Amino acid sequence: MAKKNALTDMSSEITVNISGESFYHTIDNNFDYSEEFQSMVRSTFKEEITDFEIVDSWENENEFWIFTRISKSEHTKILKILKRQKVLDQSYANYKTGLTYRTEGKLADALDLFSKGLLNMKEYWSENNLYIAGTGNLFLDNALYEQIRRICSELELISSDNTFNLSYKNGFSNSVSIAVKNQGHYIPNLPVFYKFTNRPYAREKKLYTNPDGIITIHGENFKEDTRNFELKIWVDYDELLKNDSSPEISELLTAGINNKMLSFLQVRHILVGRLIFLCKRS
Repeated sequence: MAKKNALTDMSSEITVNISGESFYHTIDNNFDYSEEFQSMVRSTFKEEITDFEIVDSWENENEFWIFTRISKSEHTKILKILKRQKVLDQSYANYKTGLTYRTEGKLADALDLFSKGLLNMKEYWSENNLYIAGTGNLFLDNALYEQIRRICSELELISSDNTFNLSYKNGFSNSVSIAVKNQGHYIPNLPVFYKFTNRPYAREKKLYTNPDGIITIHGENFKEDTRNFELKIWVDYDELLKNDSSPEISELLTAGINNKMLSFLQVRHILVGRLIFLCKRS
């Protein structure tokens, strides 16, 4: 009991600063629980004090006193080690679940977990993050990064046609369907950009693949004298890896990834009398 009281007294002497980004801070601001949370944090700290030493004790007929001591520098060092291990454990949990999602074809969910796991480790990116796992040791931050790049590089844009045909018959309007696959899985809810190059200042537009992993792009009301152009299609990796708390993460993760692009040539049919002439492809 004396030892317990000594540790409680020691923890009460330590200043507790609650981070402005913490859950404690959010609840405290909403409900004014400052005293309760300060006490809770100190109680948690008391439970983590394991590196103390018993310096001396004294007793008489009525009392027993015990004197404990702790090195602040050593305790801070231990807390940093424990904190880092918790971060690595959480990132490894993201890694394992992300692998499962990837196997099931849930690539958006897998990428979200991989990128969050990597971002959680940001404080330790400059360190050697060898993680000892039951299935084998791995450099965790590098493993998460490799999974992100692997998913992005293995995405395939597939179409049964490679031309965007326009003619009098279809009113110079047409559509084309594109499937997005990865390792045999058709990927739903994937953001895909497309752009027709016949308008110099036209901005790209975005569609999301349907539950079958397909988008359908419509092109309407082209002019009869429109020259040959291309329809370009590519995946929006920036949105897939977007992180609101660290917006720079998407640029970091997508740097160097070869974003595969589909291009469709426009082939224009012109009706003159009963003859149909096919323009030569550029």
